[in-house]
Amino acid sequence: MKRKSVVTACILSIVLVWLGVVIKLGVGGATTHERPGIFPTTFNWWEETAWDQHLFLGQYEYSNISQGFVYTTNTYPILLTNYILLSPFHHLFDLKYELLQNGLVYLHVLLFLGLILWLRKKEVSELISPNLFGLGWLFLVIGLVLANALPWISFLRYNADNFHFFVSMVFCYLSVNVETKNSAVKDRRFLLGGLVLACISVIYIIPWILCYVFTEEKLAIRRAFFKNILIVLAVSGVNYLLPVMAQQHLGLVNVSSSFLFRSGLDGHSIYLKSTFAPYFSAISEQHMGNCISLMCGVFILIAAMKSKRSVMLKQLLFNLVPFSFVYIALPQWCTIHPYLSEFLFVTPCVFLINYWLLSLKINSDFSPVRFVYMVVFLSFLIMGQLMEIAKTYVLDNL
Repeated sequence: MKRKSVVTACILSIVLVWLGVVIKLGVGGATTHERPGIFPTTFNWWEETAWDQHLFLGQYEYSNISQGFVYTTNTYPILLTNYILLSPFHHLFDLKYELLQNGLVYLHVLLFLGLILWLRKKEVSELISPNLFGLGWLFLVIGLVLANALPWISFLRYNADNFHFFVSMVFCYLSVNVETKNSAVKDRRFLLGGLVLACISVIYIIPWILCYVFTEEKLAIRRAFFKNILIVLAVSGVNYLLPVMAQQHLGLVNVSSSFLFRSGLDGHSIYLKSTFAPYFSAISEQHMGNCISLMCGVFILIAAMKSKRSVMLKQLLFNLVPFSFVYIALPQWCTIHPYLSEFLFVTPCVFLINYWLLSLKINSDFSPVRFVYMVVFLSFLIMGQLMEIAKTYVLDNL
């Protein structure tokens, strides 16, 4: 018990230090700034209207309410979960939803860190010892997660109702199954991950199925595999249809973007001039420099860790499946909202770098030379992320 308490105290101390750094660079100012958004508009509408007049549907803007419009992109599980998280603070402390929604990014970032540390809990415990080199190593690894610029920018500058970060975490968790030989364990994990995705967004069910196939030993339909897919498809269908049925029952007009628009198959070229546009011609802010540095970091580690290279490559390719699917199937959406779609690329890169680095044992896998170069490597990645945060919020710091 004492050992566990020491590990927890060290991790919490490191987390607080890094949170202090990003808050100082502008995240703190952005957190205290009230902003409009789907969650405030929706939750205020719910509390000002009888339940049978809104049926817990979403609203995009306040003006949409009087015009008879409704927004059905967000599923009931998304809206209700976030309402349960935020409404107690709204009623107990009289804080506006326009402010409370800013706290969601902290929850997501800490969940992401918790996922990595949980998957490597044994290795993390071994790092915290009288050997200060291990503690320093853990400090840098946690720093790369908490300094990851994309969530701090995307949630606090654009969409607080962002579910793509959580989706990317689910795929990161499932990617560890490329090492799992036990089919029963893998099936349970994929069913859990699939059910979570089914409650979030129907568009991610196809990449989930492709990733499931990716982990199979041969191209054949197993009974458990087929059953899990049917269950997830059924749950996904229910979560997709319920808001649509409620919208039609109330006689409201859905203002959510259609598949034709998001895919670019509407034929317009205002936002999407070619299939390469999501990568090189995004109309919103895009953090290409950090995307490139993170991918270079992934390849450097694959090249350096020769004994694990095949598994690492397979994990990387696994995580590129949902990213590739979305950029192929919904290129116009990706061009307009790169700060959302980039989660499917940036999050796996940060996850894999940390997941692989934590597999190294400080006493046996590191020579002094290798340790120094790894520290320099991690410091470079962290500094790039911190600079992105500082550049984004520079006006707030003046």
